[in-house]
Amino acid sequence: MTAQNTMSNAIDAMKRGAYDYVTKPFDLDEVCALTQRALERQRLSRDLTRLEHEMRRRFELGVEIVGRSAPMQEIYKTIGRVAQAE
Repeated sequence: MTAQNTMSNAIDAMKRGAYDYVTKPFDLDEVCALTQRALERQRLSRDLTRLEHEMRRRFELGVEIVGRSAPMQEIYKTIGRVAQAE
């Protein structure tokens, strides 16, 4: 939050990691909405990190695909045909 409303200050603040840039005088509803968006972004970022770790744990490279049904057998055949193509 700043009383100096210049583009240079806003750019510098964002480069330094600010989520947003609020100038005085500020609207309390706007600050509350901005805070909610920042908290939601933080939650989504944590969720994404957790899901990425979970996917890596579940689907490690080199782990075999499991499935013996006829449709899966067709997929294996397709994979075998296209695996050698560029």
